[in-house]
Amino acid sequence: MRNLRSWSWAFALLALASPAFAQDEAVLWAAGDIAGCNWTGDEATAALLERLGAPDAGWVAALGDLAYPAGTSRQFARCYDPSWGRFRERTLAVAGNHEYYTRKAAGFFGYFGAEAAHPPIGFAAHRIGSWSVYALDSRCLLDQSCLPGGELYARLEAALREDPARCSLVLVHNPRFSSGVHGSNARMQPLWALFQRYGVELVLSGHDHHYERFAPLDAEGRSDPERGTVQFVAGTGGAGLRKLRQRASGSLFADDAHHGVLELTLAEGRYTWRFVSTEDEVLDAGAASCRD
Repeated sequence: MRNLRSWSWAFALLALASPAFAQDEAVLWAAGDIAGCNWTGDEATAALLERLGAPDAGWVAALGDLAYPAGTSRQFARCYDPSWGRFRERTLAVAGNHEYYTRKAAGFFGYFGAEAAHPPIGFAAHRIGSWSVYALDSRCLLDQSCLPGGELYARLEAALREDPARCSLVLVHNPRFSSGVHGSNARMQPLWALFQRYGVELVLSGHDHHYERFAPLDAEGRSDPERGTVQFVAGTGGAGLRKLRQRASGSLFADDAHHGVLELTLAEGRYTWRFVSTEDEVLDAGAASCRD
């Protein structure tokens, strides 16, 4: 590992400039669905990350579908590396479905190496400040390794059971809940139940090309302020944005008009968030405490 719950929501907008992080805080910037050689959205979000301070502090979470259209080694070198590649040494990456258009996601794993949620299990654990961060390869939804009885499910359950951290989050490309084109994914339900059982605070996903924040929900999508897990969808890293469909139950905020990054400030027992657009607008922001 790297050295990297009663709810109390505070929805005051934060200042545009990146905050001065206290010594007990760590920052994580996140987005997925990022780079293509035929568009400039990834260059705009990379420039935003630089303005927010990513080259000098904190970590970057790359939430899958990182080099379009097929995640080949050439596409990572020519499309992803010139923009988000500058943060490579500070990146926690998970593979998305486009990475697997190349056999065994060889381009993705060749680029990121052992720091990614590496095969054959598709699981990695990190420490960011006082938080535990778990990266999952959502290919496991197809090979069923992240369903009860599967190897990834067992590995994650053991890690969560033994984790002494009060606060934890999961990085996985496919969202459980979404108001986007792909919509909510019922195959994620067993994993979500596992997250809830062991008190995972946050799940960060991409896949749908918009930004969305959900209330604390149980595995079936019901409101659960005391024990539910919060999900952010941030498929806003550079790929073409897609219009929202009917809003999913529990969706508190959504935006389908801006590329940008989700900024999380992780502290002991609490966190704050901001979704910042490439036009330097804070479109969504707030704070919450981890469950006891």
